[in-house]
Amino acid sequence: MNGSGFHWGRFEWRAGVDGYCFEIVPGGLHATLKAPDAPSLKLPVVAWEGLIEAIKTNQKTRTKSQSAVQARAGSRWSDQETDELANSFSAGTSIAELARRHARSAWAIESQLVLIGLLQRAEGFPQRPHGGHDARRTG
Repeated sequence: MNGSGFHWGRFEWRAGVDGYCFEIVPGGLHATLKAPDAPSLKLPVVAWEGLIEAIKTNQKTRTKSQSAVQARAGSRWSDQETDELANSFSAGTSIAELARRHARSAWAIESQLVLIGLLQRAEGFPQRPHGGHDARRTG
């Protein structure tokens, strides 16, 4: 295939007990995917290359969007974490930096600062996104 694209004629693999086969037919213009309990699918190689590229792009996008979800999203604030937040904010640390340090969204940082009285809720400041739980500390 002129140095680009697929470089094999036949590729087989297993997923659990199921075996799959991808085979480029002689001439290299078409390829067939054979899967268990499904009819074979024959497409031009250029279509397979486009499909594989689309899957790679989708996986990269999904990975980026998953990493955008904060690790501690929805977790309760411990007294120690709240104290660290208060001290850092009082020392001038930015909301963005606090969000990074605490692995939470800027919204969560601002909300916690409002709850502990270090930040005033601005007019139009949303109460909770998507009907989330009340994060107020008890005790």
